[in-house]
Amino acid sequence: MVNQLNEKVIRILLEDKVIADREELKNPEILNFIKHEFRFLFYHDDFVVRENALFAFFKKNHINLDKKTILDIGCGDCFNMVMLKKLYNADVIGIDIQKNSLIAKKIIKELFDMDLDVRLANNDFKSMVEGLNSRRFDVVFLLDLVEHLDNPQSYLINLKKILKDDAYLLVLFPPYYSAYGGHYSSPYLQYIPAFIRNRICYDPFKSRDYRLNRLTVSKFESYIKNEYKIIDKKMTFMSSVIDNSVLDFISKIPYFKEILFSWVYILQKI
Repeated sequence: MVNQLNEKVIRILLEDKVIADREELKNPEILNFIKHEFRFLFYHDDFVVRENALFAFFKKNHINLDKKTILDIGCGDCFNMVMLKKLYNADVIGIDIQKNSLIAKKIIKELFDMDLDVRLANNDFKSMVEGLNSRRFDVVFLLDLVEHLDNPQSYLINLKKILKDDAYLLVLFPPYYSAYGGHYSSPYLQYIPAFIRNRICYDPFKSRDYRLNRLTVSKFESYIKNEYKIIDKKMTFMSSVIDNSVLDFISKIPYFKEILFSWVYILQKI
């Protein structure tokens, strides 16, 4: 695994105190943390497949992303931004609450010679908007974010203020009762009481505060009613849009749509 971190990347990790020294790269917990925060370093090909699947979802619905102004909220390791700039020459801004996004920006500059516009904000809409200087966007990405918001309904409604007329919102989230809705590395651990789960399961991120709001598909669709038009929606697995008639049928069953996998939506501002 260490060989996948070249000298330039290791130097940045040292400079930004992600690791104290090179020996820490031999620590499985620290290495797992790096793999989680900068996943494109380890799963680059998988990420390309994922992004192409999401972008194909737009193409299927005849939505052109070429040279669009796009905001990626919760941009994480910034790989969405890389793909949008490379494939569509999009004008992309990324926002996150974690400083690791700024470190990812530095790594991407070294690896791809690409400058990204990445900004930090607090976990509230007002803080985010203040940093955008009244800009409005053609498309906003909310990937694996809405399930962490304290008030997702209010946030989704407020987002309309920074969307252009007829703009689009791409939302991807795991319903709380679905396989990875608990944000553990193994499926359905959220069903197990914490005192048992912590004894029998090792999860390097179980101590992180994910602030899950227990969002469900039904709740989400009630929040966007009368605010957005659903252009398309699809059940997903491992963040890749599934094109499977059997799963499409299962996903229409009220109970199963909540307990299997994640969902991706393309919404249009009303």
